[in-house]
Amino acid sequence: MRIAENIEKKGMSVCNGGEFCNAITDAIVERKPKTLIETGTYFGTGTTMCILSALKIAHERSDLWSFVSIEVNPSFCEMAKMNLNGAGYFDRDVHISNALTIPRGMLPSVGEIGRRLVDNERDWNPDVVVDHQPDVRAKYYHRETNFSVDDDFLKLSIETFNYVPEFVLLDSGGHIGSIEFDIFSNFVNGKCILALDDINHVKHANSFSRIKKDSRFKILSVGTEKYGWCVSEFDPNR
Repeated sequence: MRIAENIEKKGMSVCNGGEFCNAITDAIVERKPKTLIETGTYFGTGTTMCILSALKIAHERSDLWSFVSIEVNPSFCEMAKMNLNGAGYFDRDVHISNALTIPRGMLPSVGEIGRRLVDNERDWNPDVVVDHQPDVRAKYYHRETNFSVDDDFLKLSIETFNYVPEFVLLDSGGHIGSIEFDIFSNFVNGKCILALDDINHVKHANSFSRIKKDSRFKILSVGTEKYGWCVSEFDPNR
């Protein structure tokens, strides 16, 4: 595997005007989803703001959509709210939930992360990207999600939208991407646009491989920006 910090960092962030943002915008403007979920708000300046900008083009009024973004880190959550507010977006535009996306019982331990992403590194495609040097990888990944907050919020958000959210973007920690993908695949019961960030990264390399083999998914667009991305259409009845 390639280590992220050893790769050229220039242009690594997703921003407005980038190819992933443009693909998200195209999907939202064309499909006009009214129920949307994002995991991994971070500072709110990347895909969160991109989704909001696209929604304003697609629907204009914020009372026509419901958008939930989930961020486990309390500090990141507060920073995101400040950044979005400063950009002219308010609570009525997006509800930022400070929570863990997956059930706490499914959160990998330091040992589990180490076995999967350090000890079994040879099982991965050598071109796949992973974060952190091997000696600190498990500890640092575990630290990303080790907060005393409510859990299982991806499923809860899907339930809130009667199991048929119309747009979902998965972009949480590299060690839980496949778990989020399982929750999406198991609980979404209607047609939905699914966007994945980092498909050439341990976060979603396996998820993207599964999408390509699963008849329920139709790939709409794929790109190489950052560590790769994909926008697909999910139809559980296909």
